[in-house]
Amino acid sequence: MQCGKEINDKDNHCQYCGALQDPGFSESISQPPKEKKHNDHIVPIVAVCSVILIILIVIANLTIFNNGYRKPIDCYFDAIESGDIDDIEDALPDYFIDSDYYDEDKIEKSLQLLSTGISFLDNYDFDISYKELEKKEIDSDELKKLEKKIKKQFKEDVDIDKGYEVKVNLVMELGKIEETKELVINVNKIDGDWCIDPFETNLF
Repeated sequence: MQCGKEINDKDNHCQYCGALQDPGFSESISQPPKEKKHNDHIVPIVAVCSVILIILIVIANLTIFNNGYRKPIDCYFDAIESGDIDDIEDALPDYFIDSDYYDEDKIEKSLQLLSTGISFLDNYDFDISYKELEKKEIDSDELKKLEKKIKKQFKEDVDIDKGYEVKVNLVMELGKIEETKELVINVNKIDGDWCIDPFETNLF
């Protein structure tokens, strides 16, 4: 120091004369290490994404299982358009297909007749579609009665755990001509598979 007074090594200036302290006499002041910033905001984002994913999975499962009753209805109308008897059989319960009540030749001829009629319309824009208007759940007592009826007539033990009476609006479009018709189709979940009730539904 210019004045010769002793000062604290950490002071930059002399408190007596104001002179700058010689950098050679000062000890470096260690700086505390900088703390790494943690991406704490990532945790809640991941949590929210996980919750959303779970919700989407639940919704997807509910949609698949709740709309399963539409599959036999889709197969029924696909059969009308394609003339494929396999589509009809996908829509009907096994106990009925394996019985004498199921006249495969008659149904196949009906489908071929429909298919032939449709083939004449190749030059036109022909389309068959349907829209669900109403779905009414069938009472469990009625399902039990149907189980007994099947056992009596077909000698088959089946388990029917759910059923719907579905009202649909059938739309047939031929060019600019459109015809609509309301139909009621009963579908039941028999032994785990949804199918059309052949007793309550007029197939042809």
